[in-house]
Amino acid sequence: MYLKCDAMIYLADQIEAPVFCRIIKLDTDRREAWVRVEENRILRDKDTVSIQTYDDAKGMLFYQGMVCEASVHKLAIKKLRLVDERQRRDDVRVKVNIPLLLNEIYIGTKIRKLDKGARFEVINVSAGGMLLKSRLDIAEENACLIFDFPLETKHLNCRAQIVRKQAENDYYLYGCQLLNNESDKRELRRFVFKTQLKTRRTALR
Repeated sequence: MYLKCDAMIYLADQIEAPVFCRIIKLDTDRREAWVRVEENRILRDKDTVSIQTYDDAKGMLFYQGMVCEASVHKLAIKKLRLVDERQRRDDVRVKVNIPLLLNEIYIGTKIRKLDKGARFEVINVSAGGMLLKSRLDIAEENACLIFDFPLETKHLNCRAQIVRKQAENDYYLYGCQLLNNESDKRELRRFVFKTQLKTRRTALR
């Protein structure tokens, strides 16, 4: 398998201090990878490292290998092996703060119109579901929300069914299951992984 993608690479015992990189080539048959890094001041030849990346077909992937050529902006890694694979059923969640405005709620074949619209906030997201927050009290069971979720370069039309409701102060939290197709879920997994990278970068500044 060959991959070209964004990734995090770190010493096996120092997950809190990743080096952000772009995989130029990852060859699982030859058990080697070449990566371009933003700035490497940590990794040295013969270091054992872990690599976390994302693949559309398999989800989150975790590799381990040994650095054999290290410079400020490039690394070569040998003895590469896959140590963990987060399948779709184990979708990773990330915290976000994304506002939404909904104008309709779907209950079975009926549509409940919201004349002035209702403000929601996406609190966390995975490819399988989202947690939404709103002042709107939705009493109907199994109600569906349809909205455009902003990705990096486009909006993804999401269909989310409410499966859990919890009152919290003046707000309601809605745990939602996404009913989108697999192609849409791949887009969301990619969004989740890139959001993880951005969050880690911000935290380490």
